[in-house]
Amino acid sequence: MQYATEMIATILDGKALAGRVREDLAGRVKALKGQGRKVRLDAVLVGREDSPGAAIYARNQASNCEKLGIDYVLHEFPGQASHEDVAGLISKLNADDQVTAIMVHL
Repeated sequence: MQYATEMIATILDGKALAGRVREDLAGRVKALKGQGRKVRLDAVLVGREDSPGAAIYARNQASNCEKLGIDYVLHEFPGQASHEDVAGLISKLNADDQVTAIMVHL
């Protein structure tokens, strides 16, 4: 087997790329709202007390949604919540026409 001895590297500017992605998303959200459509993310956080990192992620997610014009609703359950309780909420959110997307943080 022969291996390439030359590789071409591409340096990515993560901040610039993230900025372009945010610009694109903001434009898409604005266009959807211009059509009278709701754009809402409901997040389900289970066990904030067990996972401080997930709580920070959810807080940052809320901030990013606000910047992009996306409505954000956080639903929290304690770590000992039952599968049925969490699944029940997800089913309810899935049937809600106001909810565009659901993110589950465990």
